[in-house]
Amino acid sequence: MDQKPGTEERIQELLEKLQSGTPGERAEAARALGRIGGARAVEGLLGALQAEEWQARVAAVGVLGVIGDARAVNGLLKALEDEKWEVRLVAAWVLGKISDTRAVDSLLKSLRDEDRRVRWAAAEALVEIGDAGAVDGLLEALQDKNAGVRVAAAWALGKIGDTRAVDDLREALRDEDPLVRGAAAWGLEKIEGTSP
Repeated sequence: MDQKPGTEERIQELLEKLQSGTPGERAEAARALGRIGGARAVEGLLGALQAEEWQARVAAVGVLGVIGDARAVNGLLKALEDEKWEVRLVAAWVLGKISDTRAVDSLLKSLRDEDRRVRWAAAEALVEIGDAGAVDGLLEALQDKNAGVRVAAAWALGKIGDTRAVDDLREALRDEDPLVRGAAAWGLEKIEGTSP
């Protein structure tokens, strides 16, 4: 696809802002690159994952998700280890949207993140990916202290449809949280084809 005249110059200008602009300018440059898209924009956004300001890193990660380019996966996997929970959360969400199975192992590690929001986002990403390699980690996440993580784990297990999850999902039908019980019932229905 041909680019409009001046697009290369605009991309270069935005890439420079990603490197040296104020935090607000960096975030706006990331969003503008997302609207343009393409390999050069993805490269620049991946470079922005090294920005000092966490807000710029969050913006870059989020925009990579909007572009949805599988070339971004390695950079996003590194972002799952960022010091700021906000960056890790958005990276997990984006990896789910890209739905690339290369992310499964790293997302399973994120199910043990210190921040419940990151654990929830990792479980949700695993729902999107639906890879059977995630079953053991999701079974463990069914025991998470946060109900949102348990709900996402039950949904993911139902989507994957692996019969190894049946006993754990039946146990989750007795969870104290009604949303977890509902997700477990849905998961069992998806796996067994009948209501529990």
